[in-house]
Amino acid sequence: MDKKMETALREWFKSIIPSIMESLADDLTIDVLTEMSKKEGIKGPIFIDLKECGAPITAINFFLAIVENTMIMATTADIEGTPKNYKPELKFSHFFTFEEFHTAIKKEKFQDEIIDILLKQTKETLSICKN
Repeated sequence: MDKKMETALREWFKSIIPSIMESLADDLTIDVLTEMSKKEGIKGPIFIDLKECGAPITAINFFLAIVENTMIMATTADIEGTPKNYKPELKFSHFFTFEEFHTAIKKEKFQDEIIDILLKQTKETLSICKN
């Protein structure tokens, strides 16, 4: 991916990620997370469809592993033009208690980390799919 495309994607992510995080915070209340914690295993994907945006990222997916009142989150992107069976590696990287989740995901630092993850996945995926 060239620098111009990377810059355009970064700016696009900066414009959409805050509303996505706001929506996640609204949907994943403490009560919802508590209910999810009653069954073991990875929860997700929580799928955010972006096809209508016309960008190379057609969806963002969030996965949660929940134990008691804590969780760890992974984020992946669906990228236009990749084989249907290809998915970026799932890497859990953000740890939260249920109480801190709703404010932490709205912070600029966290959102910048998510953008960096998505850009890295996009670069890796596009380079793999080119070869």
